Amino acid sequence: MEHLAERLVVDGPLNFITYALLGLANLLSLKPRDYLLGIALAAAIFVGFGTILGAWSTPLALRAAEMDSSDLWLLGAESAVLGLFFALREKFIGARFAGAGILFTVFALICPICGSVFDVAFGEGFLIAQLGRPCFYAGLFGISVSIFALLWRSASVAFQKLAKDDILAV
Repeated sequence: MEHLAERLVVDGPLNFITYALLGLANLLSLKPRDYLLGIALAAAIFVGFGTILGAWSTPLALRAAEMDSSDLWLLGAESAVLGLFFALREKFIGARFAGAGILFTVFALICPICGSVFDVAFGEGFLIAQLGRPCFYAGLFGISVSIFALLWRSASVAFQKLAKDDILAV
């Protein structure tokens, strides 16, 4: 039997828009228990990454420089997205994208030579004069990859619920 969910998945930008909207709708319809789990996971991720990345004074910090407010916002946003991502409790869907998002964000927050790499690639001072700190943009890219993974996982969970309830059978 053909399901409407299978017919909705088409190639091109409509596929992405359909998945994103369905994923967002599924996130908005989560139970309070799932939101509390996401908040608890986000807090644990923030404390864990904050300790390792040197958000506060600790001997476990891998970062030599102090974090500024934009770094804390990046860390908080990544923690919130990952908390919701893991609260959905679906195996392996979007895990590679979430891992890539974590790597980009952590690279942006921890790497002491990140700015030097961008300076060599684009010319010293050019990027900083035009855009500000390049590591901040690498962190934003990491968060956007993690948001993509969250919406993908959420949409997959929604499709599974709809197919299980046989709502989409035609």
